[in-house]
Amino acid sequence: MHKQKLAVDIVVGGPPCSDHAAVNAYAEGLKSSSGKKLLQLAELINKIQKSDKQEGRALFFVAENTYLTNKDTIHEVERAYDIPSVELDAKYFSLCKRKRNYWTNIPINTVDYDSISAEASLAHGFCIEEGWHHCASLTGKNNVLVLKANTFMASHGRLDDERMRKAKVLGGSAEKRYILGTWSVSEREKMMGFPTDYVKKTVSDLFEKLSQLLLMKRIVECNWKQDEEVMRKYYKAFSGLRFFINPSPNPPFIEVALPLPNQKERTTSLVYNCDEYSKRVIG
Repeated sequence: MHKQKLAVDIVVGGPPCSDHAAVNAYAEGLKSSSGKKLLQLAELINKIQKSDKQEGRALFFVAENTYLTNKDTIHEVERAYDIPSVELDAKYFSLCKRKRNYWTNIPINTVDYDSISAEASLAHGFCIEEGWHHCASLTGKNNVLVLKANTFMASHGRLDDERMRKAKVLGGSAEKRYILGTWSVSEREKMMGFPTDYVKKTVSDLFEKLSQLLLMKRIVECNWKQDEEVMRKYYKAFSGLRFFINPSPNPPFIEVALPLPNQKERTTSLVYNCDEYSKRVIG
């Protein structure tokens, strides 16, 4: 738009957060090419603001990133945006926790921390599939507990870790017994405020098409060497990546597992099935 001599009204950006995340033991902060993008967004905003194409027109911006714990990083980013950061937690506006930093020149007068959304609790069964419960709700204190889901994360090892646990009570026993599970894709979508199947259907369609292309070509044509050609033709973003065929309890009893298109190591064995891929997108 700017190259076409049009003024810009608003810039919204969420640069990669992996190098700022406290849970990442290898985070490099602003030193890495990924971490620097938070400052580069500020530079872009500054250039647009000073451009004669704006002709004095106001430019609003919103930048978002994970909750920053390094004070030096916070100060450097605030200098870049020339505005203090705003710390907000999604638990006040939804059914899940998600603490984040924002930088914006859009006036924020007040934040209602006592809204209906803030009081919405998983203890009341909101967004949870039938028969399942937030583990803490089984204490019997549903009326006094405001329960939120822990932050959904994208790293492979944290998609379904102990923070994501839910429980189902088994019937027919004098002593209460439980089955443990983790929040499903559909539950996570609802807790994040997404429409039903917003992520699930898109990712399922992707995996179904990839499975058809890769598996049927192998089975029907007995050709085990043309996968790269197929991927280049239909799904360029996944071209060059190794994929795996894993057993599945559901027909056709196999499933494709894929690495991420942007992974640096193209031969990595870190792969995601359809369910895991969806959870990563949500995280």
